[in-house]
Amino acid sequence: MPARFPDPKDYDFLWTVHNMDYFKTSFVLTKEYLKRDFIFACKDKDWRTYIGKDERKKLSEYGEVFLRKKLGVYKRKVNVLIKTADKPFKDMENVDFKASNNVLNRYFLKGIRSASLLWDSYFFTEYFFHDKVNRIIEEKNDQSLLDKVQEMQKIKFKLRKTLNRTVFPGNIFEKCLDEIKRRTKRNNLTHLHYKEIADLLDCKNVCKINRKYFVLGRFNGWKPITGKDALNIINSFDKELLKEKGNEIKGQIANRGYYKGYVKIMPFDLKKDIDKEIAKMNQGDVLVTGSTGPEMIVACHKAGAIVTEEGGICSHAAIVSRELGIPCVIGTKIATQVLKDGDLIEVDAEKGIVKKIK
Repeated sequence: MPARFPDPKDYDFLWTVHNMDYFKTSFVLTKEYLKRDFIFACKDKDWRTYIGKDERKKLSEYGEVFLRKKLGVYKRKVNVLIKTADKPFKDMENVDFKASNNVLNRYFLKGIRSASLLWDSYFFTEYFFHDKVNRIIEEKNDQSLLDKVQEMQKIKFKLRKTLNRTVFPGNIFEKCLDEIKRRTKRNNLTHLHYKEIADLLDCKNVCKINRKYFVLGRFNGWKPITGKDALNIINSFDKELLKEKGNEIKGQIANRGYYKGYVKIMPFDLKKDIDKEIAKMNQGDVLVTGSTGPEMIVACHKAGAIVTEEGGICSHAAIVSRELGIPCVIGTKIATQVLKDGDLIEVDAEKGIVKKIK
């Protein structure tokens, strides 16, 4: 692979989101990511995020400082942003589609700006900030730091409830994009950056671009890589990620215990109705998911054990599993790719191992 391409061994996998697209990426990829060493890679709408290992160490050091010294200011800022976002979000949902292109564009960009500001703040809730914090809590039993982590989890949940309105089915942009599609006669809006969509409404020429596969990263100045080059990079990262794929999956212990049960996969999928998926889940199933958020609360309460692909010991999955007293293994990276609905598995949260039972 050419030297200009990143080496997968220099990066840690963070998470997978299903049915993500370039449009949503354009407002989720905020300035906090842009100034750091991350990679976003999308293949057939499976969107994976990676962080440079050196970058993760830096953010881990900063995570302790942030929790100890900046949490109060951060909480106040988040509350203001959530409150401020309510009007532009409602305007987007109720916009008059008889309005001119200029008016429609104004509502669209206001909604984008509010969403981007919220996603920018959400960055500081992510689990890669807590590697050092996890060690301190484990080794020193630092209750004051644990209290701050739990406070951060409340802030994260509050943010997620608002941010879910920007990406899940029925999100604030859907009706607006349908109207822009009708006016511009363009069918590939999800392949475009939000600025390109705004240009279309301004009657500017925007080339048709196929971003079915794309890679974005600081390694090349965040210029989108598409086509075969993107596919080559994605495949190299996938190969590294799945090299230990087998019947046994390893992760971190979030809450100790042992459980045997049947798998219910809850992928982080932006097109699935989560409530319908949870309704299919039986009491006592093993919840296997990318991560747990506010949309997963009922599933957590139905679960006999929880297995996640992402998260640290201070993640929501870890905290809720301790509250419910159920075994939990986190950070498995590939659980939803190795396991399938109905698999009988054992969750050994004494060793951090999840195994299929033949």
